[in-house]
Amino acid sequence: MARLDVLEGVAAQEGGWPLKDYRSSFAAPRFLTTEEAQLWADKLADVLASARVPVPLAIAALARPDLHKSFARTVFVATVCWFWSSRVTVTSVPGAGVGGDSRSFRR
Repeated sequence: MARLDVLEGVAAQEGGWPLKDYRSSFAAPRFLTTEEAQLWADKLADVLASARVPVPLAIAALARPDLHKSFARTVFVATVCWFWSSRVTVTSVPGAGVGGDSRSFRR
């Protein structure tokens, strides 16, 4: 799938590994040339940089077959996950028993 070729390009870019070198090291069926994949990967990386979503999380979400159909929905889900993960802390409550916890929300 061309979508995975583009995500592979973003992942290689994020990891500091040239896509051409990655592709020569790991053979797999490709749908886009290295140049095409890199061009679209650069465009997607620009979008992700402005979305304030951690790139690895966005790559994982976009790689899921059930979420790739709507890029906006995927970015929304990733943003919500990032938003709540940065605001919710789970702390142990003494005397609450095994597995007891309370959720405190920072405002």
